[in-house]
Amino acid sequence: YEGRGVEPSLAIQLAEQMMAHDALGAHRRDELGLADDGASQPMQAAVSSALAFAAGAILPVIAALAPRSAVL
Repeated sequence: YEGRGVEPSLAIQLAEQMMAHDALGAHRRDELGLADDGASQPMQAAVSSALAFAAGAILPVIAALAPRSAVL
């Protein structure tokens, strides 16, 4: 908090009070810059990741399953 212009003694008090109330939330918000706005959607991320993996893996699978005469 000192880097943001808060006096050193006040910054210590502020940090102690915030850590006593919600240490994880304070760290996530102030140190990592992550807001708790509920915007994260883990299921959407998982489905998108699975689809991207399948799309990237399909061409090598097709090449491996193709008959030898079609490859040459």
